[in-house]
Amino acid sequence: MTMVKLCGFAPGQDLSLIRDHLEAQGIPYQVRESGGGAELWVDDQHLDMAAAVLDHLVRRDPSASSSSRRILAKAFLHTWPITIATMLLGVAGFLLVAFAPGWLGVFTFTEVSLYVSYAMSASFVQTYWVEHQWWRLITPAFLHFGIWHVLFNSMALWELGRRLEFVLPRFIYLTVLAVTGIAANVMQHLLPGSPIFGGLSGVIFGLFGAIAVLYRRTASPVLNLPRGLYILALVSLVILPFVLKTFAIHVANGAHVGGLVAGLVLGAVLPVNLVRRFPEQAPSTYI
Repeated sequence: MTMVKLCGFAPGQDLSLIRDHLEAQGIPYQVRESGGGAELWVDDQHLDMAAAVLDHLVRRDPSASSSSRRILAKAFLHTWPITIATMLLGVAGFLLVAFAPGWLGVFTFTEVSLYVSYAMSASFVQTYWVEHQWWRLITPAFLHFGIWHVLFNSMALWELGRRLEFVLPRFIYLTVLAVTGIAANVMQHLLPGSPIFGGLSGVIFGLFGAIAVLYRRTASPVLNLPRGLYILALVSLVILPFVLKTFAIHVANGAHVGGLVAGLVLGAVLPVNLVRRFPEQAPSTYI
């Protein structure tokens, strides 16, 4: 049995509610002392179940006290700060599109002027080499065009991103997000179509690619995705765009391909010694 660190807690926090729920689900766990605080370690085969228990306590359980929810929320922020921040930026992009569309042209891949009946886009050279608006390389990834768009991408990012944030140094994980996001946006720009596109789905496909390759190279249990997720990704990449097109819904599949290729390359070139293997340890104290 391999134990994996799930999250950490500050000194003096009451973890009895968490213990009760984990034990009720039959999840093997340990609470270990660390720097005066505590760390929650669970069996790697039950990692998803344990994370779901914590998520349930934070968001849904009416019996959880407000203080318990605050404890868990802080633990989430401490453990997955980059993933959570990326999700929040995606929500901010959705709110901007929905309630402040006049600002949309500031965050598109190339500078766009919006008019009543059409949009006029500046060239790549004008946007980047003349105007030096380099933030546009990444900002389209945070734009979302509908509630389902942002919800689906947020759920997928939470499932995949927190795994990589577990096993990679945070600077490397942030680099993976940035590179896959930029690659997705560049690929979509190179294809014919509207200059207005966006969403984190290109990053999500990039995470799929990076996780698939890194798991084969390291066998890290945290990166062992269920086969169903790979099938869902394949359907989303190959079949779903054609289905949605019949309903006049256009999918930025160029971004999906660009992000996926970038993720596969990153998974192949990242040194394996950067990936935490989570070996089982025998700490001096269990709580």
